[in-house]
Amino acid sequence: MSEFKQGYDEVVGLLRFATGSAMFSTLNDGKIVRGLHGIPEEGPVLLVGYHMLMGLEVYSLVPEFLRERNIMVRGVAHPVVLRETQGGSSPEFSLADWLKVMGAVPVTASNLFNLLSAKSHVLLYPGGAREALHNRGEEYKLIWPDQQEFVRMAARFGATIVPFGTVGEDDVAELVLDYNDLMKIPVVNDLIRDANRDLTRLSKGEVANQELYLPGYSAKGSGPVLFSIRKADRNKGPSGGDT
Repeated sequence: MSEFKQGYDEVVGLLRFATGSAMFSTLNDGKIVRGLHGIPEEGPVLLVGYHMLMGLEVYSLVPEFLRERNIMVRGVAHPVVLRETQGGSSPEFSLADWLKVMGAVPVTASNLFNLLSAKSHVLLYPGGAREALHNRGEEYKLIWPDQQEFVRMAARFGATIVPFGTVGEDDVAELVLDYNDLMKIPVVNDLIRDANRDLTRLSKGEVANQELYLPGYSAKGSGPVLFSIRKADRNKGPSGGDT
């Protein structure tokens, strides 16, 4: 647990200090308050939002739920993010380890089914890696699949859908080299192709076409990064009155 605390302090603490993250939620009466008081305590709850550059907002959002509300948010993440480092075990507490300790599981229909059936609070980014690895000129652009299958599954379990948005990260970091730039660089483009050759596509359409890579970016200012969590949509499912 000491390794986890060290990772939390070094990763999350540094990000929160650098960006000045602040979270606001919406109560049932429509009033916007600072903090997470507008989030239903009882699950199942499906948090659905926009993925910012490199998905770094996760490292502030998930721990804040645990700190303020004592709620373990179960994120569904790209399997590559949760993959162990090649080359055997390591005594270091890796990023994959940190995500798993914080409740993340690979994004699959069966995992989402199991989490909602267990009345969990689930974090889902429909835009996935395509949003997190957006190109220059796509700042704050919502890139979601045409078919939102999560709505149907949420209705099946009567899950409360809580939409949220995040702003600020694209103002803190400047994207210097995006996918199009890197694919013009010899050797680098081959490395990207090789790394993505055997990846499983998790969805269809534009979102599914995103290849994984590390963009080049630099700091261009200080925060804040603001989270705006909208009013919960209490879904009573097919047999209930509300959807």
